[in-house]
Amino acid sequence: MSWYEDMLERAKTFVQKGEAVHPVLFLKKGSKIGIVPLGQFAHDKDVVASLLHMVVQIEDPDEYLFVTEAFVKMIDTKDESENAVGKLLVSGTLQVSQIPSSKESIVVLYGDRKGEKLGTIVFERKGKEVAFETIKWLEGDEMKGRFTGLRKPGFIADHQSGN
Repeated sequence: MSWYEDMLERAKTFVQKGEAVHPVLFLKKGSKIGIVPLGQFAHDKDVVASLLHMVVQIEDPDEYLFVTEAFVKMIDTKDESENAVGKLLVSGTLQVSQIPSSKESIVVLYGDRKGEKLGTIVFERKGKEVAFETIKWLEGDEMKGRFTGLRKPGFIADHQSGN
């Protein structure tokens, strides 16, 4: 098991205990792993995203892992009603947690010097039990958002200007 898979298993234990997985960034340089807790900024995704980009660019780790708990909803953009929901989400008019069919998940961003991958571990609480799906790694256009491209220079300026 890799170091980041071990961290994901630890994140699952928080969910199993009924606790939240607060945003946290792990940075690996050589054999050392640093931890940057971001829970105090969880209410502002833009702040968390800016901090992620800044820390990764300044620290230049060999590998990094960002995890947080979030509601997810896969949107079929070819379905008109779902596309309309997607537009409401993007505009901020609607929150994912307000959609009855949304699911709880652990959002995972793993990166190394070759690139990064974004995934979700969807889970369902059933009383005291928790059922976890296997991690789903997103591909292509699915892998967009403020929490991706952490090594990309200029992200903060691009994001603030709406690009």
